[in-house]
Amino acid sequence: MEISSRAGQLSTYPIADLIARKNSLREQGVRIFDFGPGDPLDPLPDIIRQTVANLTVKHSNYPAAEGTFSLRKIISEYIYRRFSKTRINPETQIIVSSGSKEAIFNLPGLLIDSASKRRKVIGPIPGYPVYSKGTLMAGGEFYGIQLLKENHYLYSLADIPENILNQTAIAWLNYPHNPTGAGCSLEYLKEQYNLAQKYGILLCSDECYCDLYVDQKPHSLLEVSDQGVLAFHSLSKRSGMTGFRSGFVAGDKKLLAHYARYRNTTGTAPSEVVQTISETAWSDDNHVNERLKILTEKRAVLMDLFSDLKLDVYSSVNALYLWVNTPDGISALDYMEKLLPHGIVITPGAFFDAGYDDCFRVSLSPLLEDCRDAVDVWRKVHKNL
Repeated sequence: MEISSRAGQLSTYPIADLIARKNSLREQGVRIFDFGPGDPLDPLPDIIRQTVANLTVKHSNYPAAEGTFSLRKIISEYIYRRFSKTRINPETQIIVSSGSKEAIFNLPGLLIDSASKRRKVIGPIPGYPVYSKGTLMAGGEFYGIQLLKENHYLYSLADIPENILNQTAIAWLNYPHNPTGAGCSLEYLKEQYNLAQKYGILLCSDECYCDLYVDQKPHSLLEVSDQGVLAFHSLSKRSGMTGFRSGFVAGDKKLLAHYARYRNTTGTAPSEVVQTISETAWSDDNHVNERLKILTEKRAVLMDLFSDLKLDVYSSVNALYLWVNTPDGISALDYMEKLLPHGIVITPGAFFDAGYDDCFRVSLSPLLEDCRDAVDVWRKVHKNL
């Protein structure tokens, strides 16, 4: 049996390759400190656990493609509360999704096929691999833009050749950025929006980290416009609900009407049980503030370590990740291999793109006490390099 050539080009999700090695180490009795995936090990917030405990399920029906109206209304209230009183119509401008990954992956299939005049999708490198993978499976062409530290890991559509822009269907922004943690200003979002409008490009903003920030609250593209844009959000990071797979897409009502019809075929809406729990999560900000406090403590522990080891850390606004330069003369892949036998797991920059193997990402996913124990192990390994 043959699989399609496009499916054959999909490489293994990079972090997945570490799972077997981590399991093997655990079986050998090695304590694992997993700073690799952005999958929090902290307990679910009390308010979420209480909502789950109180649920009484009498029926189980197919969920509507756009999600329940009650959840969409609560999401619109969250957007208004969080993003400078931005008004989004819950009837027409919000679709509930099973997290952000599937919504991001499936979007190119709505706009691109073999007959499309616009088959290119612009996105950041390094960046979330799903931008390119979804493009590939839709038969499009991913046009990656190298992000540079000297430009604060920002790219501009103004720097892309006009002939490319005229062939582009979608351009992706992602701030706070994964993996570097870089942020952007509202003015930057306005500039990219105006350029996207000029060339007829759908501007999409992956905003899944916008509630886990350092210092100033990040902005949303929805503060710029609700036409010609889509913003993607998730409870995975905001509420530590990765296993629930719950998020939303908001923005251009005409495009979302088409996307809802498309998604009715794919059957990707979360169950109504998950949507009920999600209502609690989007309604409450206190549990997010508590998560931020814990992340701040974890960050301080790791920042002290990297200061002692004289490793440079990029000044990020993403509270979940640290983007760290490797020791002189050592690639990130080699550094990972030095740490891994001792149970320290990191994500080398090369997992995102080969050009970033002088950096690695640290996800502040382990428990605070595990972070404290990990730095002692890390110091010992580092001193013996």
